[in-house]
Amino acid sequence: MIVLSEVAGNPDAVGLVSDFAGAATVAAALFGVDPTSVRWLAHHGDFSSYDAAGAPETLTEVQLRSDGSRLHSDLTDQHLLSATETETLSRSLGLEPVRAVLATLDLPS
Repeated sequence: MIVLSEVAGNPDAVGLVSDFAGAATVAAALFGVDPTSVRWLAHHGDFSSYDAAGAPETLTEVQLRSDGSRLHSDLTDQHLLSATETETLSRSLGLEPVRAVLATLDLPS
């Protein structure tokens, strides 16, 4: 299972909603896994948008399709997990708070 978190600093053109398959392709290469054999989750919350203060954290399961040369997905391939499923899965995965993780990275301001 790979969880990709949408952060507010991502330009819209490379956001998870607009190109999850592209982000998954890169992540799969970094982790050295077959992207079609992984359960993919998109992670959103108040860290995902500058105007989302107080937004609850959500997880969306994303199904990826391959045409043999590249991955594809669109909004019909996404399933928003319930608040209970999100909380249970986040806890079992030990997801660290996104803002805390971002603070440890050397990112440009």
